[in-house]
Amino acid sequence: MVPLLRYIFPLATELRDTENFLMTVLTVEPPALLLADVHLGSDPAVSKRFCSLLERIPPTTTVISLGDLLDVWAEGSRYDFGSDYPEIERLRTFPTYYLRGNRDFLLGPRWEHLTKGNVLGDETEMRFGNRTFRLLHGDTLVERDRRYKIWRRIARSLPFRLLASSLGESAARSLAGGLRNAGRIEVEHKKEDTMTIAAETAKDSLGSADVLVCGHTHKPGLVEFPDGKKWFTLGSWDCGGEVLCLGSEETAVLVTPEEAPERLR
Repeated sequence: MVPLLRYIFPLATELRDTENFLMTVLTVEPPALLLADVHLGSDPAVSKRFCSLLERIPPTTTVISLGDLLDVWAEGSRYDFGSDYPEIERLRTFPTYYLRGNRDFLLGPRWEHLTKGNVLGDETEMRFGNRTFRLLHGDTLVERDRRYKIWRRIARSLPFRLLASSLGESAARSLAGGLRNAGRIEVEHKKEDTMTIAAETAKDSLGSADVLVCGHTHKPGLVEFPDGKKWFTLGSWDCGGEVLCLGSEETAVLVTPEEAPERLR
């Protein structure tokens, strides 16, 4: 597998990251729930917490994942990792949309079929009431993480996706497991500032939108800019797991999963 990756690397660095330039436009009615960095499959307690949330929110809720809903995912023409995620059955009962993260970047048609949901472009413009929300996973906004930028370009390239699609399930699991372990080691050795999004970068990313929502950094919070625009960062589910509730056209509230059902009614 390593020789294959060495062959892919020069090809990938010559290719434009085309998925990053796909902009999806989405119109959503209340109630809606935005979440990120759940990392299903990493901890049974997280799965239990996630399923509890889905049991308690209104059935009309639109659920939007801003990436890394899954800790590991791969799919090809003959396989997918769907059997690893019993939570799919609950997701199928809601209107759902999915951005790719840095862990589940291979979400594709098979995931859409399993969940009856839609995989969005890496940059999504969501119209909600009289406001426009810009949705991102957040990894493209971490400008200091140069090593990850190189890896992202490889992972999102056509050669890598073709490789993943052509593998059998056993080989795909071996590759995915190796990449996941390497990723954990990489994160452990990263400096704090490489996992931070600068406020200036977030503001520039807003463009003409009113609200920016992202995840990735695992540092939940709200920044209000002088011009009235807002930037929400969602939480990681191994900690608070903060989600964004859009309960009406006028409200956007960052709360824990346990508080979310009441906000969505």
